[in-house]
Amino acid sequence: TSGAYSVSPFTVDTFKHAHGSVLTKETTHFLAIANHFDDDDGYMTTSSIFRWNATLLRFKEHQRIPTEGATHIQPFMLNGVRHLAISNFFDGTFHAVDSEVWRWSEKSTSFTLLQAIATHGAHHVSHVSHKGHHFLAFAQYRAEDEASLGTLSPLYLWDTDTQAFDLILSIPTSAAMHSQPFVIDARLYVAFANYRNASTGAAETFSPVYEIRCAEGAAGSFEAVVHQEIATVGATAWEHLTRGAEHFLAVALWSPDLPEESGVKLYQWVGTCLNFFTPYAATTSAGPFALEFLFANSAYYLLQAIPGEPFSLVQQFVSPSGASPPSFSTTTVDGVAAFPAPLNTSLFRADFLAPPLDTSRASGDLCRCPIPPIRIDEDLLRPICVCPVNYYCDVVFGTFWDRCPDHSSSPVGSDALSDCLCDVGYTGDPNNNTKCTPCPAGTYKGSSGNATCTLCPANTTSAAGSAVCDICFPGFTLDDTQTDGSHCRVCPSGSYKGGMGAGVCERCPGVSWAPAGSRNISACACLAGHGVPPNCICGAGTYSNETTIFDQTTVSCASCPVNKTSSSGARSVEDCAFTIPEAVEVQAELPIDINTIPVGSTERADLFDAFTTEVSEALGISSARIDVTGAVAGSTIIRFNILPDPTSLDPSVTPAALAVKLAAQAADSGSPLRQKSLFSTSVTLTIPPGTAEKAAAEAAAAVDVCTAGLA
Repeated sequence: TSGAYSVSPFTVDTFKHAHGSVLTKETTHFLAIANHFDDDDGYMTTSSIFRWNATLLRFKEHQRIPTEGATHIQPFMLNGVRHLAISNFFDGTFHAVDSEVWRWSEKSTSFTLLQAIATHGAHHVSHVSHKGHHFLAFAQYRAEDEASLGTLSPLYLWDTDTQAFDLILSIPTSAAMHSQPFVIDARLYVAFANYRNASTGAAETFSPVYEIRCAEGAAGSFEAVVHQEIATVGATAWEHLTRGAEHFLAVALWSPDLPEESGVKLYQWVGTCLNFFTPYAATTSAGPFALEFLFANSAYYLLQAIPGEPFSLVQQFVSPSGASPPSFSTTTVDGVAAFPAPLNTSLFRADFLAPPLDTSRASGDLCRCPIPPIRIDEDLLRPICVCPVNYYCDVVFGTFWDRCPDHSSSPVGSDALSDCLCDVGYTGDPNNNTKCTPCPAGTYKGSSGNATCTLCPANTTSAAGSAVCDICFPGFTLDDTQTDGSHCRVCPSGSYKGGMGAGVCERCPGVSWAPAGSRNISACACLAGHGVPPNCICGAGTYSNETTIFDQTTVSCASCPVNKTSSSGARSVEDCAFTIPEAVEVQAELPIDINTIPVGSTERADLFDAFTTEVSEALGISSARIDVTGAVAGSTIIRFNILPDPTSLDPSVTPAALAVKLAAQAADSGSPLRQKSLFSTSVTLTIPPGTAEKAAAEAAAAVDVCTAGLA
């Protein structure tokens, strides 16, 4: 083994057909060893599964499972198949390591990974089956910040639909080292061994027993309710024992700093009306790190694993003469040692003495408690019965234990009806001091007590029973920073909000403006020169400074500087970041004798119009961007300009880029240009030298503008 932290025995049953149709069962015994640390691999080591070899009469290694600082392996049965739950504690750097569930595969005769489960410093895992449900309870020692000890130990539930364990609860614990689930009277409980106090870091703390139950009003959900808190000093483990109808909890206490507090304490369940664990017996030792109850040879035994000592303890649960109830001893009633050789019986101790059970602890004043107390007076060996929260009681004579009226509450230890104060949102009834009534709609009360409700401030209202006025009128929005009972503030100028409620103020579109408290988008009016609602935005090539729009001083959108342009909606001169490119003159030689067509004739105008249409369609641009300037005298060449689009920042439609594109189409008989009637036979296109380089430079400049976040 490598830093073995725990060992768990289990069996696997396989069924085989033998001698024809006879089905036989074969039971194989295994040991699962959680290896915590290896000298070579550190915490990233493997844990081992050993299988019993009946021929060699010894366990042989059967499988290795990768683990990360493993602390425990919990075998359990699920749907008739053996599973192993592994709590992984630490990877050498962080405690945020997944624990795992492995499932037995009969085909491979080994365990395969079923699920990784999110845990943080898991020190122990336990399984319990209750009312057909399967639970895994992890005890987490370290918090998510890797430093503090105030932990949330997770409880997982098996989901038959997803075939996986789902997180259902995160239970408050404090450096938890062990979890122990058990069932009493059809109720599920989980005890956690808290090793340290999360606030002080001291070993003195309380270890809780939680009841796990269905949450009220939420089908399919659960809640963990503190049933009892037991004072412990360095608790490392709980162990539950059922002996007939009796239930016991033993807690292992290991505190090297307080050796006098180390040992084992045993608690017995008293269920008459108390439903509570009461002190039963105690023993001192060097402090066990783990406990185990064992039933063997018709007797009960308690085993203590004690670290740092030359011996551990095995003690028998017996009924010595004159003592009731039984105590723990190292021998049976007739004096015969409980374990045969070669066990060294000199290591046994008989110092676990149990006082007689005081049955009066389950009667008297305690039976008048409306709910069980959650603490124990260790000196008197009895629970402390105090009036719980939201009750008022006669704690001396126990003549009354009354719950506060509906919608009122009281602190622990209250002894009069006057201690029950109306909750926030409720006020006392002057005609009935046992009744708290909800504040009417339109009023609020933000503190507990019997004071009257206050009217909501202007422009706000509330539902009945409200602590604040958080229903805002149109033109007002929710604001939790208000301190006058109103949680609403006016929508600022340039925004609006319609309808009642906590909706947000919507900003007026474009460069429109509305006064503070506006209730509809129709209140957003466009300023002079800004178009019509609802857009009211500056067009391409113009801009408007937002900071001067809402004071109603700007009367129009400003034009971009000379040779600069912008996209629509620009809000500052910096948005005019794209230089308007220059026009490019192109010459197209066509198989048409243009000189035969008189200048100024209708035929010549129609030719130029057709030319303009076919070129613009081939380029996918507006015909307004093709400007035919005329024909070269004595030739078949038409001279024209490709004009810029001042409203576009797209580098693919600059005149230079379009000229390069058109030249490429002229040389390609399958291009859109060559499908046109004027260009179908042949065409020679001439563009100015350096046009391609100019188009590339414009594209690079546009990328720079976009990178700067200005385009």
